[in-house]
Amino acid sequence: MLLAAAVAVRSQEADVLRLYRSASGTKKIVDAVVQNVRGTQQQALRDAFGVISWWRNEAAHGEATPAGEIEAHEALGRLLRLAQLVSAIWSDLVA
Repeated sequence: MLLAAAVAVRSQEADVLRLYRSASGTKKIVDAVVQNVRGTQQQALRDAFGVISWWRNEAAHGEATPAGEIEAHEALGRLLRLAQLVSAIWSDLVA
């Protein structure tokens, strides 16, 4: 969702992927995605994208953090909420 939104905002998939792979790439991509959204919606998006940032950072550093049933359930719930939020404000994101 994060990369799809970033490509929709920036229109250049190669540039988005290059930026995503750079140092602090997730933050840079989130900043680009939420730039057209203000207030509580912007903060809600930043918070919701946090689950993706965490997973990316863990994977980038080769960390294998064990996730139990409770953590997995929480992550799935956060991803569902992220999908709902992105869907609800898609037109604002890509404006």
